[in-house]
Amino acid sequence: MTRMVGLLDRKPASLRTRRVLVAAAMVVFLAVSIPSLGVLREGQALRPAVLPLLILVTTPLTVLANAAEYRVMGAVNGHRIAWRDATQLTVLAAVANLLPLPGGVVVRTQALRRQGSSTGRALQANLAAGLAWIACGALAVGALLLTRPTQRLLAVGLLLLAVGLGAAVAVLLHRAAPGRAAAHLGQLLAIEAGIVAVSATRVWLAFTLLGFAAQPAQAVAISGSVIVAAAIGIFPAGLGLREALAGAIAVAVDLPANRAVAATAADRVAAQVGLALVAGALALFLRAPAVDEDALDDPALHPVDLP
Repeated sequence: MTRMVGLLDRKPASLRTRRVLVAAAMVVFLAVSIPSLGVLREGQALRPAVLPLLILVTTPLTVLANAAEYRVMGAVNGHRIAWRDATQLTVLAAVANLLPLPGGVVVRTQALRRQGSSTGRALQANLAAGLAWIACGALAVGALLLTRPTQRLLAVGLLLLAVGLGAAVAVLLHRAAPGRAAAHLGQLLAIEAGIVAVSATRVWLAFTLLGFAAQPAQAVAISGSVIVAAAIGIFPAGLGLREALAGAIAVAVDLPANRAVAATAADRVAAQVGLALVAGALALFLRAPAVDEDALDDPALHPVDLP
């Protein structure tokens, strides 16, 4: 707890420091991904043409979706956050997400506090975003599992969970900003649904990359391992835990566990390479002139739904 309080009380870094951190993020992602490239040989019929889609399309889309989420969190607290700052925050957060601690809530709360929010309102925005993500994931998996007779009981349970969590999000947003609660709820649910869709697409592409077959419904179900691993939050970026969960979910949706584990690992590697490229682009092209530091978000790390 002392460590968390210390993080919340950190001073905002300078613009120069932000650029250094973004460049460092690129190095970290490359260092993490290069030794792991061997996983891409796990497939029996590797299809390298799929790799650019994973690296250059779905990873940047995930970054932008998480940046949009943070912008809504800021709006809930009455702040306008620039796309540039939200994107920087998202990329840098992926580095912190490699640590075995729930740093996401801490750093987002710190960033919102630096904008002028109270700790309570900042925590409400964090909680609303997290619950909306889980709700959308549960809704997607539950709806798709309804077509499988052996999983209908689980599907109904997930759909009920989604409804309950959606109601909880609505209550949290109403408490934080009564006049804009409906608009914020719609924006947040749309963004979280997009995150779930991109995550499932990444899983499906990873299966295709390794020469394996997976139905869209199965890919959506396996992508749920990202949400569960993130919710637990004690493993570095869900390392190992996400793969184990993917294997367990695969058995439930009639897929070989080893293929799901390999595809999940391949998705993780591609995401790290993609994040390195995004971080490099930010370091090269986001060379804004000096501005008032109080007008910027804290550069502290914002967690991203990437492996």
